[in-house]
Amino acid sequence: MIVGDTHGNAGWLRRYIFPVAMTLQADAVVVLGDFGAWEHTKEGVVFMDRVNEIAQRAGIALYWLHGNHDKHSHTIKAYKPNQRGFLVCRSHVFYIPQGHTWTWGGVTFRSFGGAYSVDKAWRIHREQELYQRGLRQAGYRKQATGHTSIAPSTAGTLWFPEEEMTDAQMTELLAGDSERKDIVLSHDKPYSSKPDWNRKDITGRIPNQMRLERALRVHKPRFWLHGHLHYHYRYDIHGEDFRTAVIGLVPDDDAAEPGWKAADSWLMLDLERGLSGLSLGRAHHLDPEIMQSHISALN
Repeated sequence: MIVGDTHGNAGWLRRYIFPVAMTLQADAVVVLGDFGAWEHTKEGVVFMDRVNEIAQRAGIALYWLHGNHDKHSHTIKAYKPNQRGFLVCRSHVFYIPQGHTWTWGGVTFRSFGGAYSVDKAWRIHREQELYQRGLRQAGYRKQATGHTSIAPSTAGTLWFPEEEMTDAQMTELLAGDSERKDIVLSHDKPYSSKPDWNRKDITGRIPNQMRLERALRVHKPRFWLHGHLHYHYRYDIHGEDFRTAVIGLVPDDDAAEPGWKAADSWLMLDLERGLSGLSLGRAHHLDPEIMQSHISALN
């Protein structure tokens, strides 16, 4: 089961995503970035623990690649890879590293995380505001107690400088693996994909999308699946010797845009049928009674 952005919304995973996965007997849930990896904060640790608890109860592992709002640099430092190259964050939660290649059921995958944050300026400004608040509080404590305290730095707490890979990093990744892939999973979209509505159509996002365009032209996948835009669409890209269907998925209900539908936040891939086994969420009928039984089991 491939899922759009979840933004640290454990309730969404508990009351909808995992019940769907259980109903359709999925073996794994894969989140396409902006998962909610904020373990540099107490709230982020609680979220990761909660997701692991939900996944354990469901009996379904969750895999995630990083978005621009995931502090994956913390994840890389904190966790080690298993034999398949996925970083083990919890017993049932795994991080897919940048550029990772793997095979499930004979289908080849590659993952590219990250994107440009359209709210970068606001996030940096907010970090500065919080730092200034910390300085004032340190001054108040010194006046009250006579003891000097240091205001902690807030840099890199709301906006993450590592949110995008560099051109050199993409060059290295493609030099290390230039084979064709069946499916590419990413947070952002490749540049030549043109949804009919794009809420993040600004100049700053172009460099990252051009890097992904390079990967598209090298790997020539049958499907390219991504999140980030909060918009569901399909766009076919035709090359000289390939055709790629790019599919964007919508996010969790808290981040819903106008026209949002829950069934557009996920799709299924039946690996026993190979690439012909990919089906959109809207193509599935979910029995309400079965769904409710699974929701109750996860509470």
